[in-house]
Amino acid sequence: MSHKADIKTEFFLRFCPFSFQKGLLVLFLTRCQGLMFDKKGLFYPNIDACPQPLCKQKLHSCQIAKFSYFYPMCGRFSLALPEQKIREALPFAEIKLTIRPNYNIAPTQHAYILTNEKPHQLQYVTWGLIPFWANNGRNTGDLINARAEGIESKPSFRLPIRQRRCLVLADGFYEWLKTGKKRLPYRIVPKNEKLLTFAGVWDIWDKDGYPVYSFSIITVPANREVASLHDRMPLILPPEERLRWLDELPLEEVLSMLHQPTDGQLRIYRVSSAVNNVQNNGPELYEEEPEQLDLFSQR
Repeated sequence: MSHKADIKTEFFLRFCPFSFQKGLLVLFLTRCQGLMFDKKGLFYPNIDACPQPLCKQKLHSCQIAKFSYFYPMCGRFSLALPEQKIREALPFAEIKLTIRPNYNIAPTQHAYILTNEKPHQLQYVTWGLIPFWANNGRNTGDLINARAEGIESKPSFRLPIRQRRCLVLADGFYEWLKTGKKRLPYRIVPKNEKLLTFAGVWDIWDKDGYPVYSFSIITVPANREVASLHDRMPLILPPEERLRWLDELPLEEVLSMLHQPTDGQLRIYRVSSAVNNVQNNGPELYEEEPEQLDLFSQR
């Protein structure tokens, strides 16, 4: 084996159960080594090297003899704030576009971002990074998220994190809690009801004379609120760090900004299962549903 192997590696190769969930191959990642294994026991040094793209957005981590698999994070968000609120939150940006509200933004759809290349110009870009070196410009939605840990060395993100960073505009995002066979959707919003800006990276694919811009949302370990639903969350940049994120910075300074969002800033509430269907897109998705589980009783 070209990669260093030890007893933990042997354990995975011999005893880890590999299975299919609804036809999708489930891969497992060891927290201690960051190795990827496929059904045949082959392993890869990082997520981007894995040949099974559908798994990149579904796994998080596992420990020896303790496995878990998750739904994509962040896999759905929204932006339907009044345009005036967006202008107030981004006084440095020229908003010439008519901002179309989207209550249910899904992978491969377009969303509004500000890039370091044009920090004062709002752009409408497809969600799901297409690396500049990709064979074609098709957005498969494989790279909607970029894990902050080790992002500087991932083939798809090592250039963007250095040279192509962006702010992703949102007013909230969704996460699902699995209870038995059900998945209950929850909406996560700022308590002050102001604009959220996720830290992101973008890229441009241009091999046929038609440039395709795309972006990915950076995720970090969940803070206290979101941890009740998931172990990851989008990296939310506070207002004072927005322009800094778009500035020319040394890599060390960029990486220092990849930290867990502050506790106590978010509100979480149950919403209708209608949000599960990406074709549903209206203000009714924001309405609070009666809580069936006493999930947040200790908050």
